[in-house]
Amino acid sequence: MNRKVEAYIKAIFSSNPEVMQNPTCYIYDLEEITNRIEEINKFKLPNVSLYYAMKANPNTEVLKHILMQKGIAGVEIASIGELNIARGSGLDDDSKVLYTGPGKTPIELREAIKSKIRFINVESVVEAIRINKLAEQYGVEKVNVLLRVNIDYFLDGASEYMAGMSTKLGIDQSRFIEDYEMISKLEHLNVCGLHVFAADGVLDCNILLKYVDYVFKYVRDIEKVIGNVSVIDTKEGKEFNVQAYFEGLEKAVKKYSFENKEFILELGKYIVGSAGYYATRIVDIKECKGMKHIVTAGGVNHM
Repeated sequence: MNRKVEAYIKAIFSSNPEVMQNPTCYIYDLEEITNRIEEINKFKLPNVSLYYAMKANPNTEVLKHILMQKGIAGVEIASIGELNIARGSGLDDDSKVLYTGPGKTPIELREAIKSKIRFINVESVVEAIRINKLAEQYGVEKVNVLLRVNIDYFLDGASEYMAGMSTKLGIDQSRFIEDYEMISKLEHLNVCGLHVFAADGVLDCNILLKYVDYVFKYVRDIEKVIGNVSVIDTKEGKEFNVQAYFEGLEKAVKKYSFENKEFILELGKYIVGSAGYYATRIVDIKECKGMKHIVTAGGVNHM
């Protein structure tokens, strides 16, 4: 915790009667969020678009601050509830929204289609057919989508895995071409690119760059079958060497001649993870069976 935040917490707890009655709160350092975004903007390539993954923290004040930052192209949502929060927090255009996740309900898809958000990430043939039917029902000529692929690549050192194994996320790489042929024939869908998020919490940029090379090779190979892929959507770890990562990414882009493609980077924890603090009062300290226990005013539900 930096001294500025520590001093702020002490001031709140010592001078605010309401906090004394209910001494538990979350505190966010907006300056730290700005620093994180500026770090990305300093090194990212011109064809990289940075989106904020709202699931990391949908707090309205945090979101307002992020949306005002230079270099933020928009937000990534996992529900229509998050879309509504974004709208109430300064989002001025629904076309700055990406919608991901395997559990999109028909009601949510209907709202996303009618709102004409930028991309819906399609997780399956069933979801693609559902989107097509809803678009026809509401008179929407084309819905721009990205197809999520469960890549045959296992990323070492991740905190959570989304690909390289059997998961609920995306279309199995082994049947991607088959499923693409069905999806591409749907009248109201415009397939613009791929979503290839394989893991979360990878801290080693060298591991990430090996994954990038695998994905780029895969994209180059399938372009021989399906045609040009103009957008590649991914996410990265919460803490890594930003400069080294983008230097490696630039080399990969040149290696595969992908300068004409847009790379969407969805970041959540990297932007806000180090900016949040949970503050509460210690109300009791005791020993039990040889161990010290510190009891706080806040419960485990706050975690």
